[in-house]
Amino acid sequence: MTAITACLWAKTTFAESNLIHLLSYAVSDNTNAFLTGFDGNGNIFFYISSQRITTSIPSSEINDGAWHHWCFAWNNGVGAWTVFRDGMSAAGGTGFQTSRSIPP
Repeated sequence: MTAITACLWAKTTFAESNLIHLLSYAVSDNTNAFLTGFDGNGNIFFYISSQRITTSIPSSEINDGAWHHWCFAWNNGVGAWTVFRDGMSAAGGTGFQTSRSIPP
Protein backbone atom coordinates (compact mmCIF):
# COMPACT_ATOMS: atom_id res chain seq x y z
CA MET A 1 0.00 0.00 0.00
CA THR A 2 1.32 3.42 -0.88
CA ALA A 3 -1.51 5.22 0.92
CA ILE A 4 -3.93 4.53 3.74
CA THR A 5 -6.90 6.16 5.42
CA ALA A 6 -8.20 4.50 8.55
CA CYS A 7 -11.12 5.81 10.61
CA LEU A 8 -12.74 4.91 13.90
CA TRP A 9 -15.05 6.17 16.60
CA ALA A 10 -13.59 6.46 20.11
CA LYS A 11 -14.84 7.65 23.47
CA THR A 12 -11.92 8.05 25.83
CA THR A 13 -11.77 8.50 29.56
CA PHE A 14 -8.42 7.09 30.60
CA ALA A 15 -5.48 8.07 32.75
CA GLU A 16 -2.96 9.86 30.55
CA SER A 17 -0.26 7.45 31.69
CA ASN A 18 -1.93 4.62 29.73
CA LEU A 19 -0.66 3.51 26.32
CA ILE A 20 -3.63 2.51 24.15
CA HIS A 21 -3.52 1.00 20.65
CA LEU A 22 -6.63 1.78 18.59
CA LEU A 23 -5.92 0.24 15.18
CA SER A 24 -3.14 -2.09 14.14
CA TYR A 25 -2.08 -3.80 10.94
CA ALA A 26 0.86 -6.19 11.07
CA VAL A 27 2.59 -8.63 8.75
CA SER A 28 5.04 -11.38 9.64
CA ASP A 29 8.15 -9.20 9.33
CA ASN A 30 6.67 -5.87 10.49
CA THR A 31 4.56 -5.70 13.65
CA ASN A 32 3.97 -1.97 13.14
CA ALA A 33 3.15 -1.79 9.43
CA PHE A 34 0.33 0.56 10.51
CA LEU A 35 -0.51 1.33 14.12
CA THR A 36 -2.31 4.19 15.80
CA GLY A 37 -3.21 4.99 19.37
CA PHE A 38 -2.71 7.23 22.38
CA ASP A 39 0.71 7.37 24.06
CA GLY A 40 1.27 7.64 27.79
CA ASN A 41 1.41 11.46 27.57
CA GLY A 42 -2.07 11.95 26.11
CA ASN A 43 -0.89 12.39 22.51
CA ILE A 44 -2.10 10.59 19.39
CA PHE A 45 0.60 8.70 17.52
CA PHE A 46 0.78 6.47 14.49
CA TYR A 47 3.34 4.27 12.80
CA ILE A 48 3.90 3.60 9.13
CA SER A 49 6.41 0.80 8.46
CA SER A 50 7.79 1.03 12.02
CA GLN A 51 8.43 4.80 11.94
CA ARG A 52 6.46 6.92 14.39
CA ILE A 53 4.74 10.31 14.23
CA THR A 54 3.49 11.84 17.47
CA THR A 55 0.98 14.66 17.12
CA SER A 56 0.66 17.77 19.23
CA ILE A 57 -3.12 17.49 19.57
CA PRO A 58 -3.93 18.59 23.14
CA SER A 59 -5.06 15.78 25.42
CA SER A 60 -8.11 17.89 26.32
CA GLU A 61 -9.35 17.30 22.73
CA ILE A 62 -8.73 13.56 23.00
CA ASN A 63 -9.61 12.50 26.51
CA ASP A 64 -12.85 14.39 27.14
CA GLY A 65 -15.31 11.49 27.58
CA ALA A 66 -17.19 12.34 24.37
CA TRP A 67 -17.47 10.29 21.19
CA HIS A 68 -15.16 11.49 18.42
CA HIS A 69 -14.59 10.33 14.87
CA TRP A 70 -10.86 9.99 14.12
CA CYS A 71 -9.27 9.43 10.73
CA PHE A 72 -5.60 8.88 9.97
CA ALA A 73 -4.44 9.45 6.40
CA TRP A 74 -1.02 9.02 4.78
CA ASN A 75 0.40 8.80 1.27
CA ASN A 76 3.95 8.15 0.24
CA GLY A 77 4.19 10.67 -2.61
CA VAL A 78 5.44 13.54 -0.44
CA GLY A 79 4.94 11.68 2.83
CA ALA A 80 1.78 13.66 3.56
CA TRP A 81 -0.09 12.69 6.73
CA THR A 82 -3.18 14.10 8.42
CA VAL A 83 -5.12 13.29 11.56
CA PHE A 84 -8.79 14.30 11.40
CA ARG A 85 -11.00 14.78 14.44
CA ASP A 86 -14.74 14.98 13.79
CA GLY A 87 -14.14 15.77 10.12
CA MET A 88 -11.65 18.60 10.72
CA SER A 89 -7.89 18.45 10.30
CA ALA A 90 -6.31 18.29 13.77
CA ALA A 91 -2.66 17.70 12.81
CA GLY A 92 -0.60 17.00 9.73
CA GLY A 93 2.61 17.39 7.83
CA THR A 94 4.78 16.13 4.99
CA GLY A 95 8.04 14.23 4.60
CA PHE A 96 6.97 11.17 6.62
CA GLN A 97 7.98 7.83 5.10
CA THR A 98 8.29 9.29 1.60
CA SER A 99 8.45 6.58 -1.10
CA ARG A 100 7.84 3.82 1.50
CA SER A 101 5.04 1.31 1.29
CA ILE A 102 3.01 -0.72 3.75
CA PRO A 103 3.48 -4.41 2.97
CA PRO A 104 0.47 -6.50 1.92
